Amino acid sequence: MNGIDDITMPIVFIGTGGLALIAINLVEKNIAFEQRKGKKVLIFNPKKKTFQILYETK
Repeated sequence: MNGIDDITMPIVFIGTGGLALIAINLVEKNIAFEQRKGKKVLIFNPKKKTFQILYETK
């Protein structure tokens, strides 16, 4: 999956195994999350309506 650093992030859907890309600014508008540079992955469970954002560490 090819995204653009600090513009898009991949989403992994738990339960369905689906993958997608989402614009980070859409997430920022709806969710208060830490502004960190670098790669991020959003894990989303649509049944429980829960999510987790994973950040790359160096």
